[in-house]
Amino acid sequence: MSTRKSNVKIENNKVIFSQEIINYFESLRNEETSEWIDKYFEVLSDIRNIDSEKYHFHHIKPCFTFKDEEHKNRKQTRPLADKFNENIIKLSIYNHFFAHFYLWKIFNNVDSKWAFQHMCGQNTYIDNLTENELKEIVELKEECAKKNQTEEDSIQYQANYRKTHKKSMTEYNHQYRSINKESISKQRKKKYNDNREEELEKKRNYYKNNKEEISQKHKKRYENNKEKILKQSLEYRNKNREKINKKKKEWCNQQCYDPIKKDYCTLNALRARKYYNKELYKCIIPSKYIIK
Repeated sequence: MSTRKSNVKIENNKVIFSQEIINYFESLRNEETSEWIDKYFEVLSDIRNIDSEKYHFHHIKPCFTFKDEEHKNRKQTRPLADKFNENIIKLSIYNHFFAHFYLWKIFNNVDSKWAFQHMCGQNTYIDNLTENELKEIVELKEECAKKNQTEEDSIQYQANYRKTHKKSMTEYNHQYRSINKESISKQRKKKYNDNREEELEKKRNYYKNNKEEISQKHKKRYENNKEKILKQSLEYRNKNREKINKKKKEWCNQQCYDPIKKDYCTLNALRARKYYNKELYKCIIPSKYIIK
């Protein structure tokens, strides 16, 4: 219900259902379900859903229909329902209630009944509820409901919230990172390794397009936090001296091609050649000749 975006095709103010959706519900059609399937698609197709200011997002093929041995609850089935072809539709609150009422009539099982009961509230007796009685309930619920925020309103609300709760959010994030430091680090490494080339290309392009701005930010940050940064840097070097030296040694021992002497040597050796032959190697940047 809280899914944020519809993916159903709409052409000339008419909903176009995917063939997978149509085939699925047609497979359920019989003498008992036929009337309810037709009514279900009537509320899904209601043109008033498109411009409704009070609405929910709805899975046309319900989440519970994706249950199996591995996916036993809504948290597990919802990703499957989200991925099903063009399965998410915007419905007015009024039509959303009736959609779940008709799904209950179509499936007539515990899952469909519970979903409808959850919408109506635990204090609403639904067993013998008629469409006319439901209409009275839903009209009242829709009248009391707030209008949905526009995308701009939502962005502004979040910005204002972050501004007014900055201190508490900072404290929470700091505490969360401290408690989950190891798992966060593993997730970041995995994400980076899975998309390494793409991430590197993004960083290169971002730096290239914002070089001056990034440089100014770094200078300003260093000037404002010079003592703190120097202290942290010294502490890190002392704590990780062995690791730093090992990386430095590995970096310096990388094989390079010397374009002047036209032979192979280490990066350290190429740097030394440049140092002792400045004029001869003045256009050579040793790191660019590392053999990858």
